[in-house]
Amino acid sequence: MFKSLKNPCALYTILWCVYNTQGVLYASGSLISQTTLAMLLLWSLVDAGRLFNEYAIPKFLKSLRWMLMIILVYGFIAYLTDGATIRGKADSTPTIDWFKMYLMSILPIFSYYYYAKKGYLTSKWVCRWMLVFSLVVLCAFFNGLWQMQGGQDVDGVTNNAGYFVLSFMPLLLLMEKRMAQYFFLSFCIVLIIFAMKRGAIIGGSLVSVLLLLHRLKDTSKQKKILVIMSIAILLCGLFYFISDFFQQIPIFNIDWRQQRKEMPADEMIYMKLC
Repeated sequence: MFKSLKNPCALYTILWCVYNTQGVLYASGSLISQTTLAMLLLWSLVDAGRLFNEYAIPKFLKSLRWMLMIILVYGFIAYLTDGATIRGKADSTPTIDWFKMYLMSILPIFSYYYYAKKGYLTSKWVCRWMLVFSLVVLCAFFNGLWQMQGGQDVDGVTNNAGYFVLSFMPLLLLMEKRMAQYFFLSFCIVLIIFAMKRGAIIGGSLVSVLLLLHRLKDTSKQKKILVIMSIAILLCGLFYFISDFFQQIPIFNIDWRQQRKEMPADEMIYMKLC
């Protein structure tokens, strides 16, 4: 891994890892965090400019480019006019936090696509960095857990880092070693379940099924049937466990939420389907 530090993709990834370990390795919002964020945003914008100038980009990146422009315009307007916060029903979140989250979700896509086109980013390179990525995911999970326990989260129960863990899962498709792939898959599933975010659990389940089906392409018909039946049994058991686990927590209990009149229509539909 260290031989690849001359690779600009590796240097960019190190900055990304440093930024996403804030709250665990160093204090959130510190000078290190702010400096790393500024460097990442500037670096990403430069890579995006190079990408647009040097290559014919696909349609999805063109759409993403327009989305980025809208977010930039809206973000500056919202920050200048609102001054501090976007006020919602459940909480009051600083505008700058939303702005940083959107930019850090979109801009790295342009950088990594650019490095892939240049040949710096390969499947083999990703696999070598998989352990580092998993440690960053773990740091983000514990940072979210501590924020939740400190009352900084909206409901004080769910951990938003579950979505960060979910974003790590598609990388598992690039791994060739089956046992390592299953290990990291189990690692992600455990963190997502304990994060207790419904969307992350649904997304993680879908990614898990797709990954396991991908592994079945080169197996015999008998093995495919056996594995599919095993997956179905495992998913049913997992779904029962999650549903029962959620019902033990008042905020996820249908009757409790209805009595307090705190359940929106989409949540009511979701819970009744469960």
